Amino acid sequence: MRALVSVGIFTEVDEETYAHNTRSKIFTNTLFRTLMRGMSSIMTPYLVKLPEYLASTSFRNPGTAQQNLFQYTMNTKLSYFEWLHTKPRELEIVTSTMQASSQRAQGAAAKLVPSQFPIVDIGSNETEKYEEPQQNEVLIVDIGGDEARS
Repeated sequence: MRALVSVGIFTEVDEETYAHNTRSKIFTNTLFRTLMRGMSSIMTPYLVKLPEYLASTSFRNPGTAQQNLFQYTMNTKLSYFEWLHTKPRELEIVTSTMQASSQRAQGAAAKLVPSQFPIVDIGSNETEKYEEPQQNEVLIVDIGGDEARS
């Protein structure tokens, strides 16, 4: 519980006594839990391997689309969607996450999620949090290559 308190999920109200807060209440929403499960199972392995992968490419763009972070992390020559169809559990998680993501805009999570985890449109100056990227900063954009079919 202390680890969750340290990242703002739950509040310690007394020694060894914890209470819900706005962020912990979000996790009572099934849709939000599905999104979080998907994000953590999909993204975590790649984030862990990212520094190693970047070092393996000498911090340069890979020569081809087949030399990407996904293939490096999973030690495969298959594309993400080819690989996904060989892993039923991962396919189920991705499918559920995609469904939850499309439902998010219509349900209770639509009001809860942006307030806790705001999404910034990098192409818009309409938000106070947006800052113009500097020359020496890196912007990573994930483009699914029109293969997002599960």
